[in-house]
Amino acid sequence: MESCFSRTFYKGRNAIGRMFCRLEDCDASQPYDRIARNFLGAIHLAAAIMW
Repeated sequence: MESCFSRTFYKGRNAIGRMFCRLEDCDASQPYDRIARNFLGAIHLAAAIMW
């Protein structure tokens, strides 16, 4: 019986999941960011700092 487990897939999935957790820790998405441009700018800034 073969499993459908792919190390490459789950390694990438884990990296993306960790990045979202770090963005939440930085409070990159504040409730007062109602304008999409401001929200996206905050996400880009936080991601650039973390990278």
